[in-house]
Amino acid sequence: MDRKPKNHLQGGQPPRAPASQRLAILRSLSEVEGLIRPPLLPSQLERANGLALAIARNAPDAVIAMLGTRLVRAIQDARAAGESADIRPIALIVAQVRAALDQPV
Repeated sequence: MDRKPKNHLQGGQPPRAPASQRLAILRSLSEVEGLIRPPLLPSQLERANGLALAIARNAPDAVIAMLGTRLVRAIQDARAAGESADIRPIALIVAQVRAALDQPV
């Protein structure tokens, strides 16, 4: 007797995060990208930090939650470095979150 595994999915497609949740995270990422353009102002980094926290807290899975937490840390590091901070680590994590959203949950 051949049984299907319990986690067998219809149509062969793995589940993804709900579309509304994905869109909310993508909007937040777009706003973060706009906020991290030099010169880095404390008010912009504060807003970006809040958006990153929201991503980490409302993530559809552990990978995005972890990346959101890393994004918070990168933004805090940039805030500590001041106006001339390197934004490449933030941009890299934003790209990683975008890629993770395209992956099945």
